[in-house]
Formats: sequence, structure tokens, C-alpha cells
Amino acid sequence: TVVANRRIGDAMKEKGIDITKKENRWGTTMAVIEVDPSEREFEWVQVADSLIVIIHADGTFKQLIQDDYDHDRGIMTLWSGLADTQTEDIRGKLDPDIRQLRQVANVKFGVLNGEPEVARFIRTGSESLENVGHVLVFTDGLIIPKEDPRAADDFGTTVKLFLEGGLPKVRDHIRAIEATDPNCWKYPRYKKSDDIAAIAISF
Repeated sequence: TVVANRRIGDAMKEKGIDITKKENRWGTTMAVIEVDPSEREFEWVQVADSLIVIIHADGTFKQLIQDDYDHDRGIMTLWSGLADTQTEDIRGKLDPDIRQLRQVANVKFGVLNGEPEVARFIRTGSESLENVGHVLVFTDGLIIPKEDPRAADDFGTTVKLFLEGGLPKVRDHIRAIEATDPNCWKYPRYKKSDDIAAIAISF
């Protein structure tokens, strides 16, 4: 993680990006697991809102990151207020707030952007594979859109859809929701469709 973060910083310097201005920095999140079949466990590392969910053999699930990983909640709450009046170009109107949010990266929340301060936001752990059927590792693009930004994310529906049809069914469900709301008014989000990166490991 530290090496990857340093490489991001080096790449920005090679491109001539002024990293003294925090809003210019590239930023990304991360979730990685390493499975040890012989020990029937896996180790994990995570930053920000890339997430890991364990699905047990009986269909119950465990979300590994339990604290507040949603650093966009404040912005999305403002977005929701503007969406109530069907405001156009909400992102443009909230640009100062978005820039301010970037100023507190690795101060209030972690992001891989070349700053060494991210180290204190890196979460790690290990989990047993006993009675585990699947492990999902995914970016925030696989989080189901919600009307209220302050509400908890619905991983129960994510797990149900996955068990019915794998990651494609989760993706298709999300894309169908997004298609009903191209202006991002009903489900506050930065753009109509976020990119999705996801891996399912089944045992």
C-alpha cells in the first residue's frame, strides 16, 4: 500500500502536476485480500470506500468496514437539497464544496494520492474462511444508489442479488436504477453511472 501510494506521487511528478495544490492530486481507493488456503483464512487491507463483504454459507453476510467510510455524505446531503428543487448542474454549483472536501483528504479521511499521511487511514485485518461461501471486493460503484445520503448502504440487497445471479446481476440492478434518474435528482451522486470494479472469490 505504501509503495503503491508512493508510485502515485512519483507518477504525478513525472507528469508535471503541481502537487502543492491538493485539488490537483490524483486520488484512488483500495481494497485487497490475500487468501491463505492452508490456514483457511485471508488477510485484508483497505482504504476509503473500496469495500469487502464476506458472504457465509448460510447466506448471512459481514461487512468488514463498519466505521464511516462514506466521505462524500456531506456533499451528497447538499446535493439532495438542490435536487429537491430540480436544480440543473448541481455538480458545478457544489464545486467549491467538492474542492474543500479534497483539502481534508488524509486529514479527515484516507485516499491514495501520494501523501504519506494516508498511512493512518489504512485498515488491515484477517478473517477466517470457515463457513465462508464468497468474498466480494469492490469499489463504490457497486454500492446501490439511495435516495437519502444519510441512510446506511443496503448490502443486504447486494448480497441477495449476488446469490441470485453473481456480480452481473448486482451491476444490472444498479444500472437500471441509474437509468431512471439521469439528472441525479432522485439518487444523489456525482454522475449518472460510476465506474465499477469488483471481484468475487467463491469457495
